[in-house]
Amino acid sequence: MAGKYHGAQALIRQEQPLSLYVHCGAHCTNLVMQAAAHKCSIMEDALLYVQELGNLFGQSLTCRTIFSDLIQHSIEGPTNVLKIKPLCPTRWTVRVKAVQKVMDNYEPILETLEQLSTSKSSGDVSARARGLLAHFQRGTTVLGLQIALQILQLLECLNIAMQGRQQTISGLLAAVNVAKSAILKLRNDESFNSLIHSTNQMTSKYHLNAIEVPRLRRIPKRIDDSAAETFHPATVGDYYRPQYFELSDTVSVHLTQRFDQEGIQRYEKLEQVLLTGSGMDSISQYKEIDPLLLQAQLTILSSMFKYSSVPELADILRKMLPRERAFFSQVEKLLQIILIIPVSSCEAERSFSGLRRLKTWLRSTMSQKRLNHVAICNIHKEMMDSIDLQTIAKQFVLRSERRKKLFGFSNSSS
Repeated sequence: MAGKYHGAQALIRQEQPLSLYVHCGAHCTNLVMQAAAHKCSIMEDALLYVQELGNLFGQSLTCRTIFSDLIQHSIEGPTNVLKIKPLCPTRWTVRVKAVQKVMDNYEPILETLEQLSTSKSSGDVSARARGLLAHFQRGTTVLGLQIALQILQLLECLNIAMQGRQQTISGLLAAVNVAKSAILKLRNDESFNSLIHSTNQMTSKYHLNAIEVPRLRRIPKRIDDSAAETFHPATVGDYYRPQYFELSDTVSVHLTQRFDQEGIQRYEKLEQVLLTGSGMDSISQYKEIDPLLLQAQLTILSSMFKYSSVPELADILRKMLPRERAFFSQVEKLLQIILIIPVSSCEAERSFSGLRRLKTWLRSTMSQKRLNHVAICNIHKEMMDSIDLQTIAKQFVLRSERRKKLFGFSNSSS
């Protein structure tokens, strides 16, 4: 898709050089998170354990029953038992909740795995429980989850901002800069020592295996050509601190690389022309737009209305009468060019999920024509909510003589 020479965007630009390619901002953020997880081994391992734990809870009724009983006995009165879920690969804004549930229910999870590992469960449930119990009893797993929460919370906030309907390119870049600043502020000894301290507290509270420095592995003399001694960290902090700092640097670098796109830069310039009237040189390649006339129309429009974003300006033009909107024809053309490319493709992907639900759960004897109508109703929910149902019901009744007699309508009442 994004190949520079042979990707779909390159082939499209060969046919239309003015077309802009912008990678979905939410997807870029998810790719940054994946790169960060691969860079930090303890974070990646901890997330894999959470994933496997969620799969075990989803596949084993015995596991869910044991966990539910432990929660209800530990809390007096009725309570809603939380579900331990795996990390969803497509829903990018629920991973923090999945990890946080594991951290909040660490002791019941350990007891559940311990009981399940000694039970005579069918299949490989007991073996999987024993393996997970061994991993969750390690202090390094807790440290990995602590680091994952810190990084995922920032990236999830950024991802939520990317998926907003009112989001613009300038807002996207501003959100990315805020995220990078927050990541860099975490790159210090104080933040790392705080993680180590909270990890040690959980380790002692739940009687877990303490974090230790791995055993020193000496390089054989026959393959070691250097005269200098190999560095070996003496403390846990000395061993994991470089990995933590490298993780912060990886997130910052990947955020810069992912959002430093040619299409985004050109798109931002067009947006600034529309909102501030500056940088008119960027629209010189669009022959259908007259820069002088556009400048005049923007001056008049900004004096009549107050707007600070592209969606606000679009609402202003949408509410105008056609003959009034024709006065701002150049502004409308530029706005149409900008609105073609969304910041995120999440809205379109949600429509695919909606179509799957309609076809799976509602389409029993549904024709293609009715499916199209139901899909439109599902997408434009706000417009559907504003419709008067009484009027629709009356029109439905009046279309049939049999319904008129059944519901008591006469020709005079219509």
